[in-house]
Amino acid sequence: MEYRKWKSFLPHHRKYFVLVLFFGKINEYADYVIMEKKKFKKHPKPSAHKEKEKFIEVLDFYDLYHDIVIYERDNVMVNCGITTNNEILCYDYGRIPK
Repeated sequence: MEYRKWKSFLPHHRKYFVLVLFFGKINEYADYVIMEKKKFKKHPKPSAHKEKEKFIEVLDFYDLYHDIVIYERDNVMVNCGITTNNEILCYDYGRIPK
């Protein structure tokens, strides 16, 4: 799903999602993706990130906000994170919207 999603993102939104390099099928039931390698901070501080609000707007635009969770109080990010280069990125975004 990430491969199809990646192709559907508007070009200026792609900076918030890890790039899909290759997509394949193992069998008729299982897909896999190979993504660009990124290093993420172990203890991100999403509340301090300058693009957090824009990132949330983009997630809402694609109806992905329900699966990508940011707990600001605990500095925990689920299915996304902040890289060691200080980029805020989503790496698990293949859900089909309801």
